[in-house]
Amino acid sequence: MDRGAIPLDLNDRKILFELDKNSRQSFAAIGKKTRLSKQTVKFRVERLLRRGIIEAFHTTWNISMLGYSQYNIYFRFKKTNPEKENELVEKLSRSRHVNWLVRIDGKYDLIAATHFKSIQEFYAFLQEIIFEYGDVIQTRDIMSITNLYQFKRYYLADKKPERVELAYWVKPKAIIAIDSIDKKILQRLVENAREPATKIAKGTGITPEAVNNRIKSMVKKNLIQSFMVKLNCALFGFRYYKVIIYFKQLTEKRKQALVEFCAVHPNVLYVIEGIGIGDIHLDIETESPDALHQFLSLLREKFSDIIADYETLAISREIKIRYQIPE
Repeated sequence: MDRGAIPLDLNDRKILFELDKNSRQSFAAIGKKTRLSKQTVKFRVERLLRRGIIEAFHTTWNISMLGYSQYNIYFRFKKTNPEKENELVEKLSRSRHVNWLVRIDGKYDLIAATHFKSIQEFYAFLQEIIFEYGDVIQTRDIMSITNLYQFKRYYLADKKPERVELAYWVKPKAIIAIDSIDKKILQRLVENAREPATKIAKGTGITPEAVNNRIKSMVKKNLIQSFMVKLNCALFGFRYYKVIIYFKQLTEKRKQALVEFCAVHPNVLYVIEGIGIGDIHLDIETESPDALHQFLSLLREKFSDIIADYETLAISREIKIRYQIPE
């Protein structure tokens, strides 16, 4: 653990794990699972919020089901105009098309994950960025996401998942239609996954019971993928990395074996497949660079037949994670 990190006891970690699994569940439900009282859970969550370890509660939804595709932009800056760089970061953070924005160390300086309904809309967005900020952009590389697998932070609970959990997919699906009320509910949950149904009802003109029924319906349809918690893992001594892997002699069977290896590893958060930079990306949180090195050594040992090369990026700051519905 880094010096100066805020220590978390096992009860804090168990609570964070439950919030990571479902941040909308009640304090009483979390208490039952962690063998703590409702009051103790509430006190500890509020303390984690005050300390900045919990930054937000948010909701992810399957963008492909509403007709969107995800395109990630990797920027490297020329380091000639920090003010204009910050201006670009601010512009991207305000965009409803940007669902994830992070500062990174390594080959690139910034990643912006975006979602659009067509490649033409994405191209127009990218061109606008280049026209306005091309003088500070050294490189901009693109990855078009085809599949995204999301896993829970099992390291918080000091255990490994007992089975492979492919909790979230971004892949071609039948496009569904939702009405304006569902859109309002979904947007409220994107902003705050823990917002009570009574408050959501006041903003949508329906009853709290109807709100809950609509949320359950969106979960059942797999439109709502997860109610999550945004953590500042650096505050409790963990670091966030992205590993870009390049394949050789790949087979579907061996690729699936790699995905399943990551699915049962407690520190892997995402496995991302796409077209563009590398062949597959792994997002991982570890307590030290040594722990990351151990993970990569094991990965190379198990999959030396298909891994040609890899590179590592350190995520220094997560600026935004919010899957908004563009207007």
